Amino acid sequence: MGKILVALSGGLDSAAAAYLLKRDGHDVTGITFRLTEDAGSVREAAEVADRLRIPLLTVDLRETFRREVIGYFAESYLKGETPAPCTRCNSLVKWKTLLAQAREGGYAGIATGHYARITVCDDLFYLTAGADPVKDQSYYLWDLGQEVLQKAVFPLGALRKSEVRSLMAAAGFENLAARPESMGVCFLKGRSYADFLLSRFPESGRFANGEIQNKYGKRLGTHTGYPFYTIGQKRGLTLDVPGNHHVISVDPLHNRLIAGSRADLYMDRLVLKETRIVCPEEFFGSTALEVRIRGVGLNPHGYCRVRALAGNRLEVLLPEPAFAPAPGQPALFRIGDRIVGGGWIASAS
Repeated sequence: MGKILVALSGGLDSAAAAYLLKRDGHDVTGITFRLTEDAGSVREAAEVADRLRIPLLTVDLRETFRREVIGYFAESYLKGETPAPCTRCNSLVKWKTLLAQAREGGYAGIATGHYARITVCDDLFYLTAGADPVKDQSYYLWDLGQEVLQKAVFPLGALRKSEVRSLMAAAGFENLAARPESMGVCFLKGRSYADFLLSRFPESGRFANGEIQNKYGKRLGTHTGYPFYTIGQKRGLTLDVPGNHHVISVDPLHNRLIAGSRADLYMDRLVLKETRIVCPEEFFGSTALEVRIRGVGLNPHGYCRVRALAGNRLEVLLPEPAFAPAPGQPALFRIGDRIVGGGWIASAS
């Protein structure tokens, strides 16, 4: 393949991707991104590159990351949406930079430690689910375009996480192999998103107390600021009435939450915005189109129906109701294991 540029985060999976490519004889260069003021991941990536004896490029993306990911994350909650920062970061920050650096440096491929694969069908490149169903990360990468997928390499796509741990322990990376799985949003550094919002908007009137109502307009209780609640949430609701209530809608305009039963959270119609479809002829003509939304076990079983709407939007009719699809979250479409399209949930009903 020639020269390959590998994204290094300092963690196990990206180190394994670089290790496998070098082991197989590729000319590997690492690249790491400075995303926040904390340079810990940059130092860890440098340690990995040094141990692998590969060159390392460092790109400062702090301003881009603040604008495209942190700013988006905060504004989404102010809009009453549930953001997906990792998907946003992959498409607008990391892979965009990888592609630009690869073109500038003459690299034939760009690789990461994601658990995903690439399939070529009728000269089109499709992101494909990873072999490990627990670690499959195609959900976070659905918005990558053809120019990226043509160069993408996923050395871990056919492996399970347990295999990667064993492989890297045997290669002398015992500490990385034993490291627990990283969870949560990277820039929160263990903080709750409510604390993050308060620190970012200390004077915001959006955090004022407001009413919790049922879907018929009856008052049920008081909330402490609508951005602190998301669709499906039931913890933290201060109610004047007994019962098991969940947030079923967030109303930013009136600083109001709508609460209801778990049954009220099942939706069978979605409207998606900012959609990306690989092959429209296949997509709209398929009778085997499946939709995937956030969360294991939350996806409807069976084939959905889709209809194009104005403004690059899609109406999606689900084969069975999905639990708590939230505005702001991604939804992607598969035919078999291939990702054939996706978009952002604008509304659910």
